[in-house]
Formats: sequence, structure tokens, C-alpha cells
Amino acid sequence: MIRVLRAFKLAWWGHRNQRDKGGRPYIWHLVRVAWIAYGITGDLEAAVVGLLHDYYEDVDWTPKVVLRFGVETEMRVWRLTRPMVGESYDSYIRHIQLSQDPITVSVKIADLLDNTRSGRLPRCKDAIEEQDNTSRMYRYSRALQVLLQTRLWMNGASWRYDSKAKADQAQPHPAPAHNPQ
Repeated sequence: MIRVLRAFKLAWWGHRNQRDKGGRPYIWHLVRVAWIAYGITGDLEAAVVGLLHDYYEDVDWTPKVVLRFGVETEMRVWRLTRPMVGESYDSYIRHIQLSQDPITVSVKIADLLDNTRSGRLPRCKDAIEEQDNTSRMYRYSRALQVLLQTRLWMNGASWRYDSKAKADQAQPHPAPAHNPQ
């Protein structure tokens, strides 16, 4: 739990002057992502990575700061950083998918869920802004679909991410039996 608090402090400090597209403090996006990712995995590491996932994109500090959380955490944060120059968004999502790392994939799923939630964006001022938002939501929804196909929840009561699942083995769960009592 101490690591989560340290990550929150670092995220708050690094993003303290930033606002999201709706004008709200950016830290709340990071908190929501951390909360969702923790809920998906049940692992506090997901909360740490969720709090730090936008660090390299938005904060001009050295990677040594994130390295204090360990090499594995730093690599996950780096993997979640925006596509490299010249890399398509689809290719970026594919790299996350191919990592087969339950923390990395879960944090990106949480990020996309928060980014596509209803009411996140303010009303559009014009048709161009509306088109940009529509395009962004479509891209995020498509990425979410790709990543959700890799999650393969385990059968039974656990409902946690199966890190050994492969994308090409994804099978839809059978519909629950309807018991009209």
C-alpha cells in the first residue's frame, strides 16, 4: 500500500497543474485508471502503474524517478507511453497486447474505459471538434475491443485477468442459463 501512496504523491506532484479535456484536475483520471486496473487484477502493482501510466508523456522528469518503483514497474509505464514517432496507434495497441502482461494490458483497458466514459468531454464547439472527438472515441473503442479480446477471464469465481491467455484463443463465454423462477 505504501507503493500506491508513493505513486499517488508522484503523480499528483507531476500532474498538479494539468487539466483534462473537461477542465477537471488530471489527477482524477489517474486515480480512476488506478482504481479500475486494481479492480481488474486485484494487484496493487496495477494501481501503481495506473497512477504513473501517463508520466513519461506529460511530465518532463527523468525516468530515474519512476525507476524508484523498480525496473518492472518502469518498463510497464514505458510500454504504456504513447506510440513512438511514426508508429500507428494500432501498432502501439498491438505491442501492449503482445506483451501479455496482465498489469500493462489491464491498465490500458482501464485508461480506455475512463477515456470513453460518458460525460468525460465537454460539449463540442463546432463540427471540427465533434469530428475529432468522434474519431478519437472510435479509435479508443477499437483499441478497447482488441485488448478485451486478449483478457480471457478465467472460469469460476475469480474473474481476474489470465496472464497466460493468448489473443487467438479468445472464445466468447457461453450465455448464462436463464432460470425463469
